[in-house]
Amino acid sequence: MQDKICVVYSHHKLGDLIWQLPYIKSISEFHNQKITLITREKTQAKDILQDEIYIDQIHYNNFRKKLLYFYEIFLLYNFFKKNKFSHVYVLDKISRPAIAAKLAGIKNILGPGIKNQKKWLTNKIFLKDADYMAGYKVGYFGELSKKFLNINGINVEEQIPSINISHL
Repeated sequence: MQDKICVVYSHHKLGDLIWQLPYIKSISEFHNQKITLITREKTQAKDILQDEIYIDQIHYNNFRKKLLYFYEIFLLYNFFKKNKFSHVYVLDKISRPAIAAKLAGIKNILGPGIKNQKKWLTNKIFLKDADYMAGYKVGYFGELSKKFLNINGINVEEQIPSINISHL
């Protein structure tokens, strides 16, 4: 059975998502498989990334807080269960996708493991909280994604993002 890969990136800013594209592409290349991307609707990723050959589909989730936190876990759980992913990568410190993936029975749940997130992940090598705080201070999380992928055996060749546009 072929791997089915999902990558979750929860930030709402399009620029932040664009800077994550080399890392998302590296995950796709590592598995030799197109990925499903989950991100916020505010990014307009379905319109902007529709021509990326390494992305199979884009699904929106709002990643809301407070009482809606649990509803978001339920929505993600249903999406993961329906799509039968073999791997879920969380390119952020949030726990909701990891919790939902664990509840959905996904065997490979990978993320940086910052704070409580590591309880829900299956990878054994995590970033240190200090790594995250250093990235947070400079406002650049791409370096954190690169480090997280590298320590988990995924090589990142390109770090400069590019977007394919084949329509007017």
